[in-house]
Amino acid sequence: MIAGNGISPSCVKLELTESANFEDVDGTIEKIRELRRSGIGFAIDDFGTGYSSLQYL
Repeated sequence: MIAGNGISPSCVKLELTESANFEDVDGTIEKIRELRRSGIGFAIDDFGTGYSSLQYL
């Protein structure tokens, strides 16, 4: 799908928030591994929760 649109997988970053709720952790891990093998990157976002909240700044 990405290659079919002329987008390099290395230009794609998917964001995982710390509040993401995964019912199938093992299945999610396998999907992430598969996407990483294809060149897609991931970012983990925890800004705005807990002590990273703008409220504490």
